[in-house]
Amino acid sequence: MIRADLHLHTVYSDGEKTPLELLSMLKKEGVQLFSFTDHDVSPDHNELSALAREQGMTYIPGVEFTTYDREQIHILGYGYKRTPAFLQRLATIREQRERRNLKILSNLKKVGVEITPEEVDHNASGFYGTLQIIRAMVKKGYVPDYPAGMRDYFATDGPGYVGQERISPHEAVRLITQSGGVAVLAHPGKMKTFSLSEQKEMIATLKEEGLGGIECYYSSHTNLETARYLEWAKEFHLLPTVGSDFHGVERPEHVGNPKHFLTQAETERLCGKNSSI
Repeated sequence: MIRADLHLHTVYSDGEKTPLELLSMLKKEGVQLFSFTDHDVSPDHNELSALAREQGMTYIPGVEFTTYDREQIHILGYGYKRTPAFLQRLATIREQRERRNLKILSNLKKVGVEITPEEVDHNASGFYGTLQIIRAMVKKGYVPDYPAGMRDYFATDGPGYVGQERISPHEAVRLITQSGGVAVLAHPGKMKTFSLSEQKEMIATLKEEGLGGIECYYSSHTNLETARYLEWAKEFHLLPTVGSDFHGVERPEHVGNPKHFLTQAETERLCGKNSSI
């Protein structure tokens, strides 16, 4: 059995830790199998993968697509090949995000919040988002902390809120599977606008597109939710996965939580068609 944490964020998206810092944390926690699933980016972590192997750990290439169908639905991808088509789609998403960021800053300026792109910390992938904008607002004294910034400026009726151009969950699943990877529905317990029957219907339609797993073990899932999604994973012949969704001190998740172990067969299945693991 292999202890796993397959949902982690680094400075390449909205996480606070570098890949090496997070690798050290995972090692101390006893996690053996892990994936960095940064939002809509796919950095080349070959050196990190080699370093992990030297320490008796296994790294699986990962990404988290931010998709939309009535609400945000996150699709995790594992073990895919970084094909030109895959990387081009990510580049398009990035361009859309950059246009949105400029609109956010323009809207904030209208209500007296003066933040320029140069004042916002860009992450390791070279872009920024709501998290980084709020950090700049905190630094300039417009809000006391991140929760206040989200509440006062970035709620759906807030002055900083700008809708995003999103790909659909079905497109994300297809993109991952066509690149030889395994697509997993992230934290279904956070799908608040879907009834349970609608969640199950969503899983059924995504399975037709190639969905390979459900993130059953998740840091904020209740025992009841975990049991439900395990039952659905079994019914649809999907792989049950585990993830903390760790971001850093601004978020309450902890590396390696919940504590869960995968079998060797599950690990091999999760690594996709492009891995020699």
